[in-house]
Amino acid sequence: MAQSALKCLTPAARSRKARTVHALHDAGSDALAALFGAGAAAFVQGNGFAGKRGEVALVPGPEGV
Repeated sequence: MAQSALKCLTPAARSRKARTVHALHDAGSDALAALFGAGAAAFVQGNGFAGKRGEVALVPGPEGV
C-alpha cells in the first residue's frame, strides 16, 4: 500500500496523545498477526472483523484500551 495522506484524518495537536491508525488491504490472519501480534489478530477476528470495505476494528494496546 502506498503511503499517502488520508483525507479523513488530521494530525494530532502536539499537546494531546495520539493514537496510531493502520489501514489494511488484506485483513487475513497472517497480515493481522504480522502487524498486531497473534493475540490482537485473534481478538479482532473473534469480534467479527473481516477486513471488508468500510469496516473498522479497534485493537487494545498492551495496557488495554
